[in-house]
Amino acid sequence: MKAAALLAGEMLNLNTISGICGKDAKTVKAWLSVLECSGLVYLLEPHYNSFNKRLVKTPKSCFLDTGLACWLLGWNTPE
Repeated sequence: MKAAALLAGEMLNLNTISGICGKDAKTVKAWLSVLECSGLVYLLEPHYNSFNKRLVKTPKSCFLDTGLACWLLGWNTPE
């Protein structure tokens, strides 16, 4: 969860998260789907009218509970 909170708002890269956690990318994908189903993480898919013309096909990860994300990262004060 800390790695997902750390990379919130960025393009999803399972290899980066697996490097932070020390787990396999398949395991990270499975746990990320659990976080998505529980309503903590939302994967924002890129939108373009033509699917073939998409420059970026990687979704962005959005942590929906910003208070929990700040607590996980150790940001306990507004400063």
